[in-house]
Amino acid sequence: EFIEANRENPFFAMIWYGSPHFPYTALPQDLDGLSEELDQRTAQLFGEIIAMDRSIGLLREGLREMGLAENTLIWFCSDNGGREHDPDSVGNLRGFKGVLYEGGIRVPGIIEWPGTIRPQVTDFPASTLDITPTIVDLLDLPDDSTLEPTDGESILPLFEGRRPERKHSIPFTSKGTALIDGNFKLIRSGRGKGAKWELYDLKSDPAESRDISAERPERFKNMIAEAEGLVASVQASSEGKDYPEGKVIQPQRGTPWMEMPEYQELYPTFQKLKPTWKPPGQGRK
Repeated sequence: EFIEANRENPFFAMIWYGSPHFPYTALPQDLDGLSEELDQRTAQLFGEIIAMDRSIGLLREGLREMGLAENTLIWFCSDNGGREHDPDSVGNLRGFKGVLYEGGIRVPGIIEWPGTIRPQVTDFPASTLDITPTIVDLLDLPDDSTLEPTDGESILPLFEGRRPERKHSIPFTSKGTALIDGNFKLIRSGRGKGAKWELYDLKSDPAESRDISAERPERFKNMIAEAEGLVASVQASSEGKDYPEGKVIQPQRGTPWMEMPEYQELYPTFQKLKPTWKPPGQGRK
């Protein structure tokens, strides 16, 4: 409805899918045809993925019916790696959702823009941090469209069949710190006294099975310095020091979502959509 209402104007839409996510609960129709050898939990997971796939198909079909598909850019990606399932959900990489090893952060990215991008496959490393800089570059917006520091980079050359050259590493800070600089990846899980830095060559060792920090001491040292600078910058931003106002002006949500009145007003709707759903504190959610 939003796209239909704005079909004559440039529009931006961001769609967040709750699926697939625990507790996995698929529609019966989306379980048809799945292998009977799958355990119930995995079958429900796959059923949710089938439903999401159908939804994305409806979106793309709608764009074609409205005559907007050729000039609409669709950018699809996951927010994190998979969980531990059989069949394997992370392509035999190390780790799963919640960690900074490749199994927790490396996900497929799919970009479709029929009137502009020729079909191609690339192994160029990109990040969700690159989405905003790419849109700013694509629309030729002024430099002050984003606040510094900007952690991502434009990958617009990829759309034209060229390979960009990253100016700085791809950073991660969640339950630790990681940097990806070309083929090299620095990682530290956690920040306590026992946390130690490790260095991997993702090209020769995508499974991160062999720490090469002792073999590349200069590279190791330089990337640690860059990572520590990143952590300091993130802390400065969280305190508002990077911003013109000298503080974070956007209200920060500290209340758990289930205690917020805005969500509690939606409980009756949740119940209609999913009869098995119960309000927090009343059993299964």
